[in-house]
This record gives sequence, C-alpha cells and structure tokens, in this order.
Amino acid sequence: YRGTIICWNVEDGEVVSTYKLGRSRFGDGVEWVKWVDSNRYLFAAPSTEMKLVDASTAQVLNEYPGRGTSSAVKGDRLAAGFYGGLMEAHLTNKRDVLRTSLPGRSQVSSVAYGPDGKTVYAATRDSRIFKWDSSSPEIKPQLVTDLRWSLINFELLGSEMRVVISPGTIVRLDLNGKELSRMELADKHSWSPRFEDNVIILIGRNRTLDFIDPASGQRKGRLVSVRDNEGWVAMDKT
Repeated sequence: YRGTIICWNVEDGEVVSTYKLGRSRFGDGVEWVKWVDSNRYLFAAPSTEMKLVDASTAQVLNEYPGRGTSSAVKGDRLAAGFYGGLMEAHLTNKRDVLRTSLPGRSQVSSVAYGPDGKTVYAATRDSRIFKWDSSSPEIKPQLVTDLRWSLINFELLGSEMRVVISPGTIVRLDLNGKELSRMELADKHSWSPRFEDNVIILIGRNRTLDFIDPASGQRKGRLVSVRDNEGWVAMDKT
C-alpha cells in the first residue's frame, strides 16, 4: 500500500531496483505483484494501468489499458482480468491486445490459460467461472459454472480446475464445469491456498502453513511461526 516495489538479491540482501509509484491519495498503492520470469514482473495499482517492469532496472517495458485484478502468463502471452472484462495480449507488443466483457460487470479474481494455450478461464468474485476462446475474440466468454458461494481462490491444473469457496470448501471441476470431488477443510479460516500435484498448502489464521493431502483432506504437516522481539522470523515443524 506504500506504493513502492523493492527487488533484492536473496543471497546477499542487496537491493537490485526500486520502483516508486506516485500516489494521488492515501491507500493508492501497489495492489499485487506477479513475476513473469526471473527478471520481469507485472504489477497493478488503483490509479495506474497494469505494467510490465524490468526487475534489474525498474524500467517499464509495457503498459496494459485498465486496472488489472489478476493475471496469467503462458510463454509470451498474457491474460488478465479486470472489473467486468478480460484481456489477452502479447507481453511486449503494444499493438497485440484483445479485449472482451463479462456479463454483469463482475470483478475477475483469477485467470488461467487452458491446456490449448488459447482458452482463457476466469473466475469472478460472485462465484462464476467463464471461458473465452482468445483465437475467436469476437465470441463472448461462455459461462462454465456458477458455484453460488463466495469464491476465494481458483487455479487450473492440467485438465481440471480447483476452486476454494467459502466457507472452507475445495471443489475439483473438469474443464466443462462438472464437479469431480468436494473437500471440507477442518480449518474454515484458511486462505491463499497453493495447489501442487501431491499437496495443498494453506495459510492458517495463526500464521501457520498447513500441508493437506488432496485426496483425503487430512493434514500431512504444519509449519508454525516463531515470534521474537523483532516480529515473526521463522517457522517450526509440528
């Protein structure tokens, strides 16, 4: 929220670059940052267009029209969500940009490329998932499913979607929206899940990292924060 992005070398702690966002009002700072590769990142802020930045120099490489709420990168292609719409573009070619709108002006919370590299899947805050064929941009996004619960997180892994809905439920869907399985989490206050092939990583409300078996829903392990006078500094196994 302070409007500054700092990149540093994790090996020696030296600052590599600093990007400062000129704020026009309180709270008008950086909303999210996402790495594209080892030397470039995307970021979004309320008062500026979404930008692609060189991490070593803090130079802006490209700007994309609109306030981005989420993004996904596949090769040199970028998919992004906005309030009420989607974009698919070349990362660096400013003339190669496609746009479309979603019904109801919904806020897009997550986007992902399908296995074909052309279909963009988008999840909205109001629990709907759409798919858009960017090779035929004149065709509007199609509704895949409406989960009818507040959607917290969405990821696409191979040929299936994994969605976290409130309160504390993980749903697996195929690419056509058919439900494959549903898992209830013991901790209803977990958030920011990370889906891997053999484990789900969740952040707990007490600064824990929980490792969940995706088949059974049982916890496989936990890292717990350790506090000293300087703040939260380490994680211990339990």
